[in-house]
Amino acid sequence: MKNTLGIALPVLWLAAGPALAGSRLSVEAVADTFLSSDPLFANRDMSNFGVMVVSADQADPAQGSTHPRRMNLLVAYDTAPLKAGFDAEFGPGGWRVDAVAAQWYSTYDIPGTPANNPRYNVPAAGAFSIVLLADNAWFDPAKAAGPGLANADLNWNSVFGNAGAYAGVLAGAQTLGVYRYSGGTFNSETKCAQQDCAAYRWDLGSNPTLLQAVLSGDPVSLFAAAADDQVAYLVNQRGSAGGHPLLVVTASAVPLPPAAALFAGALLLWRRFAPRHGRSLAAPVLALSALTANAAQADTTLSVEATADTFLSSDPTYADRDMSAFGAMQISANLPDPLQGIDYPRTMDLLVAYRTAAIKSGFDAQYGAGNWHVTAVKVKWYSNFDIIGEPAHNPQFNVPAVGNFSIAWLANDNWFDAANAGAQGLANPDLNWNSVFGGNGAYSGLLNGKQILGTYSYSGGTFNGTSNCSNEVCAPRFWDLGSNAGLFNRIQSGGVVSLLGFAADTNVTYLANQLTKPAAHPQLFVSAAAGAPTAVNAVPLPDWALLLMAAILALLLLGSAPASGAGTSRDR
Repeated sequence: MKNTLGIALPVLWLAAGPALAGSRLSVEAVADTFLSSDPLFANRDMSNFGVMVVSADQADPAQGSTHPRRMNLLVAYDTAPLKAGFDAEFGPGGWRVDAVAAQWYSTYDIPGTPANNPRYNVPAAGAFSIVLLADNAWFDPAKAAGPGLANADLNWNSVFGNAGAYAGVLAGAQTLGVYRYSGGTFNSETKCAQQDCAAYRWDLGSNPTLLQAVLSGDPVSLFAAAADDQVAYLVNQRGSAGGHPLLVVTASAVPLPPAAALFAGALLLWRRFAPRHGRSLAAPVLALSALTANAAQADTTLSVEATADTFLSSDPTYADRDMSAFGAMQISANLPDPLQGIDYPRTMDLLVAYRTAAIKSGFDAQYGAGNWHVTAVKVKWYSNFDIIGEPAHNPQFNVPAVGNFSIAWLANDNWFDAANAGAQGLANPDLNWNSVFGGNGAYSGLLNGKQILGTYSYSGGTFNGTSNCSNEVCAPRFWDLGSNAGLFNRIQSGGVVSLLGFAADTNVTYLANQLTKPAAHPQLFVSAAAGAPTAVNAVPLPDWALLLMAAILALLLLGSAPASGAGTSRDR
């Protein structure tokens, strides 16, 4: 038996080997432009100027522009060549997207040094956001060829003006991330080539809609806007001689499921020993069925932003008021706020909802419909005011304080209407403290059947921002929601997840950003692995243990099988 195992285990290990290494492909933009609120350019197509700009609302006195102007950029990529390349390498449907990034180049990259063109603001460090557009109507691929022209009537006023032709171009946009631009040391009066032009690669995260677009070879349109009041970032256009915008995608082969790998290993064992023990397939089949039903595979994580959020305040001033557009929401024990002149106690609870249909679509595309299960769920909440004892400069919020809070999953999602929530994530206007907790309120049944997912400790931090903060500097925290079966089932069906946050002691006060902030919005992160859903709390055996047990069981079954001849191997 010792010698037999020494042969069998390497065979099985090779059969279940690691996934192929990732492959990286890139495409240049097919169209790009920028929008400028400058009255000189607000009605003008800006898609063939060589440079496009993301800028906060700033003046540029160094170049004679005394009025502030805001600038946003748009860039589109055709991912069909990427799909064709990965299909050729891994086989159609045999690959998954591991990472997506925008690589942008800059001819003018020194903060404070103007680009010698009055249409651009002077480069300045700051934060900006990139969002994924659902609408690609701003360019025509047939007409964009060459310099990557946008539609001739696309401009600031046609997007942001009343009843503009492109007033809906931002509808359904999804934030992919907020990024920090710090500038560099490169400035050139001539067009820079790709290799010597200031290059920045911005990771676009794991948005399921974006990943699905790449998997399908569909167009990807991105929109970038300032996320603070300082940034001015100049990016080369396709009209530049070099340094064009790129979309960089990393993909890898979909790994062989452990069940298939183990079956292949068991089959190899059968072929190796069949001449001595007959040719029954019982051994590999039984090894497979006994050990691979719950085999684990590497998890994939997808995320979505909240759809709606608000908070409820027992403060008499706000107890009848919709609180879903205040920029922040709060969990607070029943406490006064003497630092801000509030000498009576008030309690605050937050509500946040996430639509998981996009997450379901992403996992369905990767693993196959019904062939995946949730392994972990977390929320990521940001805080603009995170320093213990320092007020948020707004009397509707209590002062941040250390303490414990709980998060509960609600069975009832009727506190908001997805069709009316909009980009600001508004709750129903009649939702407030009194309509939830008052006698016979319209939402008096909202908390019926709630299930507590966990209790958490908030300890505060070192960040306070009187202006809007960008994501990763804005006190982000993950809160693990555990393994609630109902929550997992809701996500697997692509339903809405509504959460309630409330104080779990008499001390806590915790502020979390709302969707009405320009960035750092509440997020839901879901991890999943291949395989149909099983009992939520079942712990899968590690792959190495499955491999070892499969080898041992297969060999035991083989060793006990009758020989194909008249006698035993000793008789022969």
